[in-house]
Amino acid sequence: MKEKLKKAAPWIIMTVYTILISITYYAERVRLKTEYTRVIKEVEEMTLQVEEMSLKVVEMDQEKAKMSEQIEKISTEWEELLLDCLKSKGKQ
Repeated sequence: MKEKLKKAAPWIIMTVYTILISITYYAERVRLKTEYTRVIKEVEEMTLQVEEMSLKVVEMDQEKAKMSEQIEKISTEWEELLLDCLKSKGKQ
């Protein structure tokens, strides 16, 4: 019995070693897959945040354009009032 065990020992060790390597390999694959999935989710979240920020920037640009139009309108009105005042003063 001991003779058979001595002859089988290297094969048993190699089999156990192969099983351990396989388990380690698959565990690493699972870890990498999990990490990859996590990174992909983070990238998707960041992409959504960038899209939201882009929309906010567009809204701010639109508000800026409206404000510029209002400022231009007010400036024109002031110029007209000033000219009217100068004309009325010149008539007196």
